[in-house]
Amino acid sequence: NQSGDTWPFLAELYHRGELPVRWQANLRGSSNYFHRPLEALPKAVRDLGPVTGHGDDWLRVGAIGELHSDGLIEAPWMHEPYAQDKFGGGWKGLLRHNRETLSAICLAAADAGFQMEVHASGDAATEMVLDVYEEVNRQVSIRERRWIITHGGIFPTPRSVERARNLAVI
Repeated sequence: NQSGDTWPFLAELYHRGELPVRWQANLRGSSNYFHRPLEALPKAVRDLGPVTGHGDDWLRVGAIGELHSDGLIEAPWMHEPYAQDKFGGGWKGLLRHNRETLSAICLAAADAGFQMEVHASGDAATEMVLDVYEEVNRQVSIRERRWIITHGGIFPTPRSVERARNLAVI
């Protein structure tokens, strides 16, 4: 599993018979790639290339991801403000994509047949990602695709664990 623009490189190695290990490669998880107007997101998803599962036992397309919903370990998006007011009182971390943007990306991914891998370190980020996954699942089933939340929150709640289980989220 590898995020980014590695698919063309790996495919070239594969076709030359020089890929020494089995590889499932994620496609362009960079949050920067998805910084564009909402109406452009479905095309951006379709332009990523082959969908999840494309390939064979040696080289296969994985998820779109790892797409970052919050500020990683340095600034996870939390429900409660941080104890230190290093960035000002009431600071709750960094949100990289709002719910509307994340919903548009995920719905386009589901429509196209992709698996998603969204990074969420903070509890608020994890809840938002689960909200989006549930919203998408009401329109296009994601259960069989085993969508992913990387890290799943610093302190996952029993409710978020149950929600993830109900969606078959890894």
